[in-house]
Amino acid sequence: DIIWHGDFQPIIDVQKQSIAVRFNALRLRYDGIEERATNINLFFLNEGKFSEVYIYMSDENPLR
Repeated sequence: DIIWHGDFQPIIDVQKQSIAVRFNALRLRYDGIEERATNINLFFLNEGKFSEVYIYMSDENPLR
C-alpha cells in the first residue's frame, strides 16, 4: 500500500502546552482500492517535552 498524509491544520495552545493537528490521509491499496480519511493527532507537553500522544483515525489502521 501507498499512504499519503497532507493538508495539515495545526492548532497550538501554548498556555495548555498542547497541539492538535487535523490532516487528510489517502491510502492506495495494492488491490486498487482508494481509501480516504480525516485524522486528528493530539499532543500534550510537559516542560516542553511530549508527555501524551493520542491518534484518532476515521478509517481502519493500515499498520495492523
